[in-house]
Amino acid sequence: MPAWIKIHQKQLSLAAGVLMLLLASAMLFWDNRGDTVTEESLAAANVARMEARMQAQSSGAKASPETSIFSGNYREKQQQQLRYAVIALMITGVGFLLYGFLKKEEG
Repeated sequence: MPAWIKIHQKQLSLAAGVLMLLLASAMLFWDNRGDTVTEESLAAANVARMEARMQAQSSGAKASPETSIFSGNYREKQQQQLRYAVIALMITGVGFLLYGFLKKEEG
């Protein structure tokens, strides 16, 4: 097995580089797909807004939206880790491609 890897090292390096760059570009476009609003989520937001308004009117106080600091921090950390993973994949893919192109043929 090591002899086969040694013989096909250049092709394996090129294939790994292309695979990593394709994976990184897929992750990049998957990450930047944007937030889509479905009809169900829009209707749920409208119902929640109306319920909050009715509750605020009945209690006489202003309604404050419930937002969690922890969930916001978690989402930011998750997006940051995904960006770092994409960058690492791109650098590794380019490295494999360069190694595959610059590897000298041993005769």
